[in-house]
Amino acid sequence: LFVKPIQGRGGGGAESWRLRMPRRYRNSRGQELSLEQLLEHVALLSKSRGYLVQPRLINHPLIADLSPGALSTVRLLTILDERMEPVPVNAAFRMAVNKASPVDNFHAGGIAAAVDIDTGTLARASSLGRDSDFSWHETHPVTGGRILGRRLPDWEKAKSLVIAAHRLIVPRIVVGWDVGLLADGPCLIEGNCGPDLDIHQRAELRPIGNARLGELLAFHMERALKL
Repeated sequence: LFVKPIQGRGGGGAESWRLRMPRRYRNSRGQELSLEQLLEHVALLSKSRGYLVQPRLINHPLIADLSPGALSTVRLLTILDERMEPVPVNAAFRMAVNKASPVDNFHAGGIAAAVDIDTGTLARASSLGRDSDFSWHETHPVTGGRILGRRLPDWEKAKSLVIAAHRLIVPRIVVGWDVGLLADGPCLIEGNCGPDLDIHQRAELRPIGNARLGELLAFHMERALKL
């Protein structure tokens, strides 16, 4: 099971619980509870704020070696173009590097690699640099899985998924989608109305305003001023 606050940020408060034996669960930090204890635990958590409980998702076998356990997700950024149609403009693939972490979040100590928006191919990966580590990784620092040049599975399906999702919420202009790549296809985890752009700028090593996103943001600002 995967448990997280409904109103959260950066993976804070998220927990992953794996079924170890009938009615016994263990989280990523080694704590073990019976089913009854786990239900009591979640009930206690939810007294302070709302929580979501859902099945834990597993990475596609083709990218399983890019994580020590947590689900790796693609942050896919879509924006409405000049025809008010959503288009994917930037993408970053996030990977956990801590075996005890239940999440892959860039801001929670993970690493991210820029994704070629056309082909789904990964560049080198890096952390945010909060711990003064500005290293760039061609292979995963824990699992050894190859990052640089790796092509993500079902990339066209992932882009089609976020385009279809964005069409449902037009006229919202920009959305940062988190997509899990699973064995049975891409899965939409959530949409972020205020996506952090530092993940793309850090991973791509360029100001995001110089790319297609900046061009379209300028278009929408000019359009808004004319209304």
